[in-house]
Amino acid sequence: MAKLIYFTDTHVRGTTPENRLDNFVESLSLKFKDIVQISRDEKIDALLCGGDLFDRALLSPAVVREFTSILRQASVPIYINLGNHDELAHNPETVFRTMLGLVHSLATEFSIITSTEVKLKVEESQRKEGSKVEIRMLDSVILDNVEIFATPYSHGVDSNLQAHAIKKSSKALFTFHMIHSMLVEKPFIASHVLWEAVANVTEADVVFCSHFHPEQPLTKVKNTWFVAPGGLARLSAIPENFNRTPQIAIVDTSNDKLKIEYRKLPSAHPSEEIFDRASIQEGKDYQISLESFVESISLNQFQGENVESIVEAVARTQNLDSEVTQEALRRVAKARERREFEMIKG
Repeated sequence: MAKLIYFTDTHVRGTTPENRLDNFVESLSLKFKDIVQISRDEKIDALLCGGDLFDRALLSPAVVREFTSILRQASVPIYINLGNHDELAHNPETVFRTMLGLVHSLATEFSIITSTEVKLKVEESQRKEGSKVEIRMLDSVILDNVEIFATPYSHGVDSNLQAHAIKKSSKALFTFHMIHSMLVEKPFIASHVLWEAVANVTEADVVFCSHFHPEQPLTKVKNTWFVAPGGLARLSAIPENFNRTPQIAIVDTSNDKLKIEYRKLPSAHPSEEIFDRASIQEGKDYQISLESFVESISLNQFQGENVESIVEAVARTQNLDSEVTQEALRRVAKARERREFEMIKG
């Protein structure tokens, strides 16, 4: 048997997003402590993180140390998939040059699971660059009657159905698959893959969804359960974040039976207490619309799409005026500049 906690998109950072009224760092650390406490109370065997553990590939060492130290208190293995924010330039091969790669190499509790293809490319990159950072990447991990696979975020994964296909494990009763992509129940404005399409090609018993932050219902499609508790972090004052409470998923395979449940985190405050809801009620639609717009754009990560086309599509869908659209384009351009700088710095 195996009993696991799944959480995703924590976006650990050292600053508070401008629309939050609380101290984001303190609030997120309490959520991490909730996970640790639940893992002890429920006698959890391992933690699974779906990706975007950190908000940036290169983050303050002090912040990284604080949050990884909390998770280590669970005293169980922590298996992580690579999200787009964990990588440099959205390239999983760069992981050994990131903070997540450093944590993975120094803290034995943390292990990165990824596809064999990505693992081999990382090892080849290390050899070429003469890196001395050890990355003990796993093709999969077996926990009693479960084998867990992971597919990292990479260019085009959001529209690649075959990247979501996993063969049934020959080593364990249950097959789990973590994938960091825009995997959604219903059609979405950006590039995405639908649950129904994945259910037709995968042999996984459970698919763990990430990257798309809103909560999605625990649903079985054909022979596959789709688990999407939503991002642990609420970064923006968008409607989806006003209507949800951060949560985790608990998966239990005792007696060779599959049991899955969502669990709200005790420390998570109601949205009204952490966001300035009055800004919406008072009619400050410009700022809220812009943030919703930018988050919609950023979810697509500007990869494999014409950014101007995405801007126009989201603007039409949300009925935004031209001023908001132009400001969003300006921010997109700035984001590109920052990304290029980080690539050079990395």
